[in-house]
Amino acid sequence: MNFQDELPLVSVLVSSYNEERYIGECIASIKNQTYPNIELIVIDDASTDATSRILREKLSSNDVLVVNDTNLKHSACFNKLLEMASGKYIKIVMADDVLMPKSIEESVEILERDPAVSLVAHGRQIIDHNSQKLFDIAISKRPFRKNGRQMFLKCLASGTNIIGEPNACMFRRSDVRSKNFWDLSIIGAGELTLWQKILDCGDFYYDPTPLCGFRVSPKSATFVHSRKIAKHFMRYVEKLRAEGYGIPQSVVWKAWVNSHVKQELRRLVYLWIRAKLWREGKKDGKAA
Repeated sequence: MNFQDELPLVSVLVSSYNEERYIGECIASIKNQTYPNIELIVIDDASTDATSRILREKLSSNDVLVVNDTNLKHSACFNKLLEMASGKYIKIVMADDVLMPKSIEESVEILERDPAVSLVAHGRQIIDHNSQKLFDIAISKRPFRKNGRQMFLKCLASGTNIIGEPNACMFRRSDVRSKNFWDLSIIGAGELTLWQKILDCGDFYYDPTPLCGFRVSPKSATFVHSRKIAKHFMRYVEKLRAEGYGIPQSVVWKAWVNSHVKQELRRLVYLWIRAKLWREGKKDGKAA
């Protein structure tokens, strides 16, 4: 990949609200990509901190910055961003997360190589509030390809979003055909409303290489609402069934069991992170 004008355009979309601590690091990781043909579109959702100022400092004249007068929430912002995007491929990045330098390049290569693949995902590196690595997550030790619908049902049966957060994925803009792309009101499963639409269009490809950093901090939605994740996941499963999306009863049973088990496992991880934060605070003289 040497000639930018021969490369497909990738739209990188970021929505940010009061992320002054992390937005600079997020934008820097996007600017540091080895893939050159990028359209960066950012919405500042009426932040009340220094987010807007930092964005104006970090973004160039080639980037697009939209500053909302009122707070619209992430769902509306990302739906708006997807409508604004003009790239062949879409990369969504949450404002407190980061990309590894080859994240976009590796994903584009997979999608260009195989037009039947509609969604590509990579492994993730879980990072803390100080951007320190906690551990890696991968659903397989080897790359694999799977029928899109089968992969989505596997995800439901697992009781959680094993595909990955938006930073870990890339998809074709042409496969997003609805005006209401994303429902982030479903805590812990919001991305699945998008992945379901995309996986209905083609196959899924997975590479376990960790090419993004997913931040877990006390302000993360999954952290704050950790006791509600299983309930929200099952609410989403029932919503799909009510809409006529064929989900075998065996998948529903597995989804119920696994969503509750993984909710508790996730809470244990969060307790460990809280203890880690407390120890660091005590060491710095910030905790009793």
